[in-house]
Amino acid sequence: MPVTGSVVAYQDRLIDMLAFQNGGVGSLELVDMVLVNAGESGWSCTGIVKLAQRFLLELLTEQGSIFYEPNRGTTFMTDLRFQRVRTTVDAEYSFALGLQQAKLQLQLEETDDMPDDEKFGRAELISLTLAPQDTLKIRLNLFSLAGTGVTLVLPLETTLG
Repeated sequence: MPVTGSVVAYQDRLIDMLAFQNGGVGSLELVDMVLVNAGESGWSCTGIVKLAQRFLLELLTEQGSIFYEPNRGTTFMTDLRFQRVRTTVDAEYSFALGLQQAKLQLQLEETDDMPDDEKFGRAELISLTLAPQDTLKIRLNLFSLAGTGVTLVLPLETTLG
């Protein structure tokens, strides 16, 4: 179940629909990328959860895949798709580059009227593991400009070359 809060947490804020269902942000459980599960009406998010979603969507979008916004996204998933990641060093380099690209895009779209807990502060890589079953597992801490933080867990399927 996603992170929930009181109505006060949503007062005077723009909300977003939660795209990552199941365990939610910071969970070790694999998530479904859907806006609405069967039998539900969907979930909304704000604050650090909204920032985490913005970050993940930016990081996992292939740069150039959005026709009218060719600079959106990163080269990270492209590297995975084209099997450019063969070692842990390759993965760390590709992720570091993707992280910087995502940071730049997020900061470019942020405005003065956005709450600081929805603005990108920094991200710190905790661990990155290439598993022999063609899985790249990434754990990182994401912090907002307000200092609130969350741990993100990314299990990504990839083909090791």
